[in-house]
Amino acid sequence: MGQDSVRPFLRRKNKFVFLLALTSNYGANDFQFLKINKTPFWEHVMIKALNWNSEKIGFVIGANHPDELKHATKTYPDSIILIPGIGAQKGSLEKMITALQHELFVINQSRSIIYCNPKAKDEMELFESVRDAAKNANDEINRLLSEKK
Repeated sequence: MGQDSVRPFLRRKNKFVFLLALTSNYGANDFQFLKINKTPFWEHVMIKALNWNSEKIGFVIGANHPDELKHATKTYPDSIILIPGIGAQKGSLEKMITALQHELFVINQSRSIIYCNPKAKDEMELFESVRDAAKNANDEINRLLSEKK
């Protein structure tokens, strides 16, 4: 898919688009690391999309790729990065935070929070478990960010 698939979203006021650059799943190895003129395909996606509208496009880069996160956040310092792969996918929050070269990122940690207590006896217990898991994740992120400074 290319610009024609993204253009309708870019035209909308007050909207932002995240494009897949380097996913956190194992299938990323099938295509996203293929080299074209010594540059991996995931980076070609970023380069091309930034030419469409650099102010309304961000990129998904999995937490389990800290070297690539470091490169992308250093090379493209104005690009927002959505980072999946923490929690259920076992990506290292510490390695990911250490790799980041800017503060324009959003961490997605949904499954490990939403499904933190599959044996909850009622809605209130599930609510409290989810709230606590989200708070703990947020506290850990903030701790690591403050240690990095």
